[in-house]
Amino acid sequence: MKRPASHPRGAIELLEEAVHLLRRGSLGSLACYYIGSLPFFMGLLYFWADMSRNGQAEKYNTLASLGLALLFVWMKCLHTVFTDQLKNKLYHLKPSPWSISRLIRVAVMQTIVQATGFLLLPVALVIAIPFAWVYAFYQSFTVLGDSGSSSIQETCGVTWRQAQLWPGQNHILISVFALSGLVVFLNLGVTLYMLPHLLKSLFDIDTVFVRSGVYVLNTTFLAVNISLTYLCLDPLVKATYVLRCFYGVSRLTGDDLKTELQDHFLPGKKLIAALLLLIFVVPVNPAAGEEYQGTLSRDSFESATTIDPGQLQESIEEVLQQKHYTWRLPRQKVERQGKQGGLLRDIISWLINGVKYFGKKIGNLVKTILEWIGKIFPKPVHADRRSDPGGTSKTELLLGLLMLILLTVILYWGLKIWQQVKRETQPIGVPTTPALPDLESEEIKADDLKANNWLKHAAELLRQQSFRLALRALYFAILAHLAEQEIIIIAKYKSNHEYRTELNRRLHEHTELVGCFDENVKIIDRVWYGMYEPTAEEIEYFTTNQERIMRFAWK
Repeated sequence: MKRPASHPRGAIELLEEAVHLLRRGSLGSLACYYIGSLPFFMGLLYFWADMSRNGQAEKYNTLASLGLALLFVWMKCLHTVFTDQLKNKLYHLKPSPWSISRLIRVAVMQTIVQATGFLLLPVALVIAIPFAWVYAFYQSFTVLGDSGSSSIQETCGVTWRQAQLWPGQNHILISVFALSGLVVFLNLGVTLYMLPHLLKSLFDIDTVFVRSGVYVLNTTFLAVNISLTYLCLDPLVKATYVLRCFYGVSRLTGDDLKTELQDHFLPGKKLIAALLLLIFVVPVNPAAGEEYQGTLSRDSFESATTIDPGQLQESIEEVLQQKHYTWRLPRQKVERQGKQGGLLRDIISWLINGVKYFGKKIGNLVKTILEWIGKIFPKPVHADRRSDPGGTSKTELLLGLLMLILLTVILYWGLKIWQQVKRETQPIGVPTTPALPDLESEEIKADDLKANNWLKHAAELLRQQSFRLALRALYFAILAHLAEQEIIIIAKYKSNHEYRTELNRRLHEHTELVGCFDENVKIIDRVWYGMYEPTAEEIEYFTTNQERIMRFAWK
């Protein structure tokens, strides 16, 4: 049997290489990925909960859907930036600048192609057979979506040919991702469910998740768990398909041989590596001979490898002054030159040194931030290379000045807001009373007030001879008290019959208490929903049952 021309790497070997690629990547690349993904998933969870529970959602569902679509486009664009940084690691290239035109082109291409995935991926999953190819197409388009092709059709053609490569490897990868996603999903689900109970057991921190019991396992919990699973696993998926595209393209360009050849040379042998690359990899072009000769001239090589001795000595002394080198040295006795100034001079000297130290640290922090920004959005390489490489460009100075102005504005407005909040804060000692809810509204719940506050409100309504509202306040006092004793759980969707069933399930042996609650439910249903005016005997009977229920619950 004839041996095929190219053999794919094994799926497990490719996964190991993808993990190594993620570890080689900078924190900036992962930050770029999550800056794009977190806003979309937070907006998706809010959209999910709001559209499923808000009664006024129909008024703004179109605008909310448009905002979610924009967040999806933002996420896909940042995913392309993330995969581009991983490709730069593979090709040993410096990051190319992201101009406005390049970002717009990526956004248009990702919007047109990735939007079809909401329809094609579920259909392919139901059919099952073409799912691996369709899934590989969309993942590969994220990697190759900024390939510089002249049209979307050409990019889609290249991506589809890439998705068809090595189907066995692709199926194994998807199976491993599915199994890993299931394990991560179960681990996160158990963690999210048990964490509130652990807080309750270890630190006595009670939350609504503990009081809700099994009701916490709803569709919102499922959506949160799926989103966290995606955020944990998807960077590895992206890195894996970056490698698949890299090896697929290398079948025609030989990029894998070039990068492997570069990896085998140490930094001190750059000249030999460049010569071998010119001999074996770079095609010979007689018209460009002068350019190659100028690039590898003796003068340019010596100027690139020459180091200033004074600068080298200064760097060595600075390193030797660091704490992990100087702490072993014997302590030197410092002789004071006279006693002029005394303690005051030492304090002033200490303050000056402290200001210098913190100024240096702040300068290093600003420099690190500028370098991080430069890695994500690097400057374009100009044709003129004769400028001083160690000098500071006008762009960096302008960027530092803008950051300083931004920090000053943020501090100024933060101080103004803090002063305003301080002025509006209520003085200590002024008693605060909770606002009384409108008992005529159907939106209020029994846990809006404490049980004692409901009783005070009911007494005031009885004095005003508003008997219907007083009975409802007394009924809310019963529910609030039972909830405070952790006998029932108050929820907006529960009916009076459901509260009676829950009370009977937990205190089924106390038939007298359940009977009193059942009688009061009948009275409140007849009075409140039947528009029936209660009599004095019914109010007294209701109050007697309420007192017996609350007195029993205290035991």
